[in-house]
Amino acid sequence: LLDAKATMDKRGPMTGRIRSHGACWVDWSFDGSRIGGPPPHDSENDASFKVAKVKYEAGTLNVQVYFIIPLWSNVESLSSAIKAEWARFLKCLWVHERGHQRDHLKNSAELFKELEALEVTELAGSAGGARAKAEAELTRQKNDILRIHKASVREAIEAHDRKTPRGIAQGAYL
Repeated sequence: LLDAKATMDKRGPMTGRIRSHGACWVDWSFDGSRIGGPPPHDSENDASFKVAKVKYEAGTLNVQVYFIIPLWSNVESLSSAIKAEWARFLKCLWVHERGHQRDHLKNSAELFKELEALEVTELAGSAGGARAKAEAELTRQKNDILRIHKASVREAIEAHDRKTPRGIAQGAYL
């Protein structure tokens, strides 16, 4: 078991600045159907400003949660006491990593609400120009929200690891 622990300490996934025995992370992508836009016609002779309002009507937040859990390839050839300790460790590690997953999914639900609430109104000399400005601003705001949520996920990971001393309180140690 000490050799297995030493190997995980050397080769485990990097989380922050240290090696871990397991890891959980999330990837997001957001596909949103945009609604709104310019009026039905745009007279080139009309000098007044046109307004475009753009928001997400039907969006899908794709969330993929990944886990890295150690595999001991020859564990079956070891003593029953070592196998039992390894099984106990893995069970506790899964409990710890599922806590990270719970935080990721909660954060993803909050992210989806923020993205659905985005609404941008822009003015321009033409309806097409107003629409283009609104689309660009909507994309900029979406990217800002994604960046902020990535930071809040990092904070949630660190808080979970502080609360559980990186899984030790849950028994994820050898």
